[in-house]
Amino acid sequence: MAAGVIAGAAAGAAAAGAAALQARVVMGPIVVVEPSEFLRALSLAEQPLVVEVRETRGVISKRTVYVYVASVRGIAFITRSEGRLDCKGATVVEGRRLVLPPPIRQYV
Repeated sequence: MAAGVIAGAAAGAAAAGAAALQARVVMGPIVVVEPSEFLRALSLAEQPLVVEVRETRGVISKRTVYVYVASVRGIAFITRSEGRLDCKGATVVEGRRLVLPPPIRQYV
């Protein structure tokens, strides 16, 4: 029975890895940057579109964190900030929830 459980766990891990790889292929290159670099990347786009997601983190000491995503020249830039960013000249869309593959989610 233990061998079956181990084989099942290995198959699950392989499936999760394959799903993360497939998500990266669909999404293209993803770069996690500091907020200042995110704003600098936005300045390179003519009509930037930014998705802003507000999340509450923490169990005892809850705090609000803002996560921003934008695509500039085919690269997805993601950043996290404790306060709202002033994305001058960008159209900002408020997202309800951000869904990312686990390898990327750990950095945001």
